[in-house]
Amino acid sequence: MKINAKLTIAFFLIAFSSITIIGFLSYFKGKKSLEEESFNRLTAVREMKSTQIEDYFSQIANQIVTFLKITPSLKP
Repeated sequence: MKINAKLTIAFFLIAFSSITIIGFLSYFKGKKSLEEESFNRLTAVREMKSTQIEDYFSQIANQIVTFLKITPSLKP
């Protein structure tokens, strides 16, 4: 085999392996970033829902207190 063909094959193998390595690294880095972003969004939703539930129960407790305050005045 001529030196020209050997050099062409060597350069091709180097370029192919470089592209493959960069592709795998990019894939795993992108996957990790997407997982972290999804986790952060789910955490934010969880915190919002927790606040909404706490506000709801606080509102119900306030309504109960108000009802108990006006109930004695409703008795004949």
